Amino acid sequence: MSEVEKLTNPEDLKQYSNLSRYCFFDREGWSDRMFRPESFRGTVYGCKEKGQLMSGVISHNMAFSYWGTGGIASSGIGCVVSDPAVRNEGQIREIMTGLLKDNYGDGKILSFLYPFSYRFYNKFGYGTLGEGVMYTFSPP
Repeated sequence: MSEVEKLTNPEDLKQYSNLSRYCFFDREGWSDRMFRPESFRGTVYGCKEKGQLMSGVISHNMAFSYWGTGGIASSGIGCVVSDPAVRNEGQIREIMTGLLKDNYGDGKILSFLYPFSYRFYNKFGYGTLGEGVMYTFSPP
């Protein structure tokens, strides 16, 4: 099993961007606009094999307001990617486990995502918010 690491150097972030473009079949560059390291506020986690990034997940820093309480630290999980050669080998599970432990240690008690599969993310404690009147998200 590959080790989970926080990706910080430009080469690793470029590998993440390339893997994201590949996994999301992005030919127009929308993933580049979503993930701009110069304005990014969060952490990119990844697993590499022989120096090549094979899987990655972004944890965006967010603040959540609930019934008038503001500034509750949280994270938004996004752009979960895996090279097809390592899918179903547990890398995303390892990344999510480490990421959520880091978030909890940083005081982030809530995490949000828009999953491709509810069943996959249920094992990490995610569930649906249910019916809602309105949700408002704004950048910090």
